[in-house]
Amino acid sequence: TVSFVLNNREEEMGIAKETADRVRATMLELEYEPSRHAQALSTGRSRLLGVIPYSSRNLYRTFMGQRILEGFATISFSRGYHFVIFEELAPVTPDREVHLRRAVVKSEIDGLVYLNVDYPDENLEGPMREIAGDIPILTIGTSEDQVGDVRLSIHLEDAADRVLRHFQELGHESIGIAYHPDTEGTLPVVEAFRKRCEEIDFHLPEENIFLVDINKTDQSPVAKSIIERGVTALFCV
Repeated sequence: TVSFVLNNREEEMGIAKETADRVRATMLELEYEPSRHAQALSTGRSRLLGVIPYSSRNLYRTFMGQRILEGFATISFSRGYHFVIFEELAPVTPDREVHLRRAVVKSEIDGLVYLNVDYPDENLEGPMREIAGDIPILTIGTSEDQVGDVRLSIHLEDAADRVLRHFQELGHESIGIAYHPDTEGTLPVVEAFRKRCEEIDFHLPEENIFLVDINKTDQSPVAKSIIERGVTALFCV
């Protein structure tokens, strides 16, 4: 019974919810941590997932990357899975492919997640297949991504529409957008927002698109421009 509960199979095996709850409560009380290797031998699954980001820098620095990673962690843990983040895929080289392949094999993961918030032009289906081997691949990225067995697209147009509608519902008429031009992945978001404004005939002056150098500590010139333009709502990418 304990083994079935540990592997989240209580419903499948007809174990009462009250019994499963008591088992989990006892585990918490005793601070019991099941052996992942023992579970893998028993079930044939490690309940461990691997994540390969296209770029580690943008995975952690961009709002979109952070939110996706947080959501993935929440869902994984709630279903009894853990995950490990491997080194970034870029720049793609034969040596990096071999290194990542060895790391994937050694980790004994059940599945591999390719996380792309950078919008690279190169086709990465081949390198990712070499790295994953026979392990299934889930891609979280743009609709143009052709990597993986299952693909979840990040819809920039939908995100831009939600932001714009939210600002309008709050009564804002002078909206601005601020972005750092040297951070990969920001320009597609800016273009999606600009495009959505045009589609619904919402006037977004070029002067309301602000370039921000995040490496500078003094942002007062940008702040002054935003105030002078009368911007009341700012979309920061």
